[in-house]
Amino acid sequence: MDVPRAIREVSAAARQLSGLRGAYLDGLALALQVMFDLALEGLGNGAPVAYERCVEASIGRPPSPSRPEEKRARVTDLLGRAGRRAATSAELLGAVDAWRGERLVPRLG
Repeated sequence: MDVPRAIREVSAAARQLSGLRGAYLDGLALALQVMFDLALEGLGNGAPVAYERCVEASIGRPPSPSRPEEKRARVTDLLGRAGRRAATSAELLGAVDAWRGERLVPRLG
């Protein structure tokens, strides 16, 4: 299979379509190209792929600084309502791990 050609065809189809379908295919072509380039890099047959390029292919915009304070406060509040108080970062991680552990779905097979 000619992977680069297939990616080019997806990209060409994206340019022919408008609206959500065109945008979806454009994003898909970008993500596929980055994944292919990462595979080539891993095999030692391609140039290094920049982190920024990977993030943009994944989320549609360049990386930005993380500001987790509001989300941590929300998680702390929700865990507290569920009976799992967390006053420190370590306690928060432990409470999240315990909450997730209670909800694990066993693997089949």
